[in-house]
Amino acid sequence: MDNDGDPEARPFQVLRSTWQPVALSRDLKAGGIISYRLLDEDIVVARMPSGLAAYKDGCPHRGARFGLGKVVGDHLQCPYHGWRFDRGGQCRLIPSLGEGSAVARSAKVASYAVAERYGFVWVRLEDREACPIPAIPEFEDPAWTYVVAEPTPFGAGFRREIENYLDMSHFAFAHADTLGKAAIALIDKYQVTEYPDGFQMDAAFPALSTEGAAISKLQQAHDRVQRCHMPNVTTIRQRFHDGQERVLVHVPSPNTRTSCTVFWSIAISPGFQGPAPDQQMAFAVRVLDEDRVMCENQRPLEVPMRSEACRYVPADRLALTYRKMFAGFCAAAPAIPADSAPAAGCAHPSGAGAAISG
Repeated sequence: MDNDGDPEARPFQVLRSTWQPVALSRDLKAGGIISYRLLDEDIVVARMPSGLAAYKDGCPHRGARFGLGKVVGDHLQCPYHGWRFDRGGQCRLIPSLGEGSAVARSAKVASYAVAERYGFVWVRLEDREACPIPAIPEFEDPAWTYVVAEPTPFGAGFRREIENYLDMSHFAFAHADTLGKAAIALIDKYQVTEYPDGFQMDAAFPALSTEGAAISKLQQAHDRVQRCHMPNVTTIRQRFHDGQERVLVHVPSPNTRTSCTVFWSIAISPGFQGPAPDQQMAFAVRVLDEDRVMCENQRPLEVPMRSEACRYVPADRLALTYRKMFAGFCAAAPAIPADSAPAAGCAHPSGAGAAISG
């Protein structure tokens, strides 16, 4: 596929082969359907008796949105004329034609790979898997306290959110009343290690000595390990001076080129001495909202794939490492066929335009 005329098209084409969160497991009840916009494509996920299913959102009959439909057995039923589709997208019933219709056998809607992990429902739009969902052992360790946050919409591109999450020099300013209450502006050199699937930073959180200060443990100086897994999964491990830890994950799931939904959660080590989990979550929500405001007020709203007219300093090393490695991830991915995402709605199974099949 030729992307020379639009360098911003390549990331979304490549990300079709990656797993992206689209819903929380707790929100997708038995028989439930959730609509979502992923990589500029409307999809739905449904929980059926035999498992999860994901589809392109739009009945191939006359384009009705499946989000208004319902689950009937192991089938997704269109809300408009009752056409039913199995988990693989094959039409199994057209009520107006009765059982065993030849038209039903030739009608299909695009279906997608779907998985459940860490309390998230993940979808992959292409059959090819570019990379697996990263392993985060603490999120599946019953000894740790695991708290899943409500997804947070950002009116900015997913790369803006990632670079913000990786940034080490904004705490004293963007988070002056929360995470950065004891932070200092001066940033020491930090170590960045590159891996085949991403990179890692090891550094001290830039805070003053805070022993005896009237601040929360979450605002204190601590060691920080930030791990980015290509293309858009980032974890932060906080190691406090008493040996206790927290691990946070952020996955900005791309909706459009200039909007994303951040799926995130926190794992808290056993016996953590500090704020209760609900208080930690409330604090993290405040911090993330401060980040959202910063991201939504940068221009352009998405980090360009080609160089932008900015001045960089050593503290920007993590963001620049992400840009370099994400560009390499995109360049290494095979081309995606132009017809890989069939259009939803108004499909004519016979291929005969507006001809009526019966």
